[in-house]
Amino acid sequence: MLLAVMVVGLFAFALGLSVAPKPDALASLGPARSATVSPTNFKDSRTVQIAVEQSGPQVVTSGVEGVVTASACSEGRPLQSGASPFAVDGIPLLGLATETPLWRDLHVGESGEDVRALQTELTRLGHTVEVTGTVSFGTVDAFAALLTTTDPDAAMGPAIHLKRIVWLPRNEPVVIRCPVALGSRINKGQSLADFPPLATGARVTNIPSDAAEGKRRIIVDASAFAVSADGRIEDPAALTGLMRLPSFASAQSTDGQAGFAAKYELTEGVPVLSVPPSALFDVEDSDGCLTSGGVVHRVTVVGSQLGTTFVAGEGIMHLTEVDLAPDLAASCS
Repeated sequence: MLLAVMVVGLFAFALGLSVAPKPDALASLGPARSATVSPTNFKDSRTVQIAVEQSGPQVVTSGVEGVVTASACSEGRPLQSGASPFAVDGIPLLGLATETPLWRDLHVGESGEDVRALQTELTRLGHTVEVTGTVSFGTVDAFAALLTTTDPDAAMGPAIHLKRIVWLPRNEPVVIRCPVALGSRINKGQSLADFPPLATGARVTNIPSDAAEGKRRIIVDASAFAVSADGRIEDPAALTGLMRLPSFASAQSTDGQAGFAAKYELTEGVPVLSVPPSALFDVEDSDGCLTSGGVVHRVTVVGSQLGTTFVAGEGIMHLTEVDLAPDLAASCS
């Protein structure tokens, strides 16, 4: 008897569920007819690959033979131009970064690009010398003044002797290897420190075919670099900056190239409206229309991302809503 009552009760409950009317609030809901929209700054950011052409490995070599009695070489740390990175047989050697390698002793009256490079670096280091490309007594005096900052007992004649110099390929190059230990005996021309290769060029290898038009840049390790229309970095200073980034250092290769990922974006963002794709109609190529409150607006599609379409057009940036079921009979002309 109890079982029969329970069955009847359950049946009645199920019947009530099946015929229960919808609440008024739910019954009044229908398909959404509009969507809230907002303006944004569109940079068309893409992930691309960067190929960097580079020189061979660079080294600092000794101009003398003897025993290394002092060394500032430490992996991962830079060597400074104008300081003494090494001493051999107790004599400090002066590190100098010049655009043209220093390759000879220099006497008053001699000329050349190496002289001009030396004078330029002496000037950068704060010594008064006229950059003429010809060795003057002022050039010798400026070098002597710099040399005595690292070796107060240095004896200078009317010449600049190469044996007192270690040439650096650039100022503050970061050491990647110290092949000579303190106390080691070295020969003339032997490597004292190894540096990463120089970047000789860099380019985007996979420029997206549908990228929005405009001036572009790449972002690497939070640093920005301008690129040309064909995706190349052409500024020598930018290439130098690129070499100092962790992404470049970690992508070193033995075949003269390095590659890593970067963000490729518009330098100046384009003001756009973010809209649902269903708000657009009569889209042909990149042109189409949308309506807001029944009013038609012509727009240009500049990109899309994660289900959102970015459009630009005259007089649309103030819109706060767009119609999701536009009247397809509306004219888009």
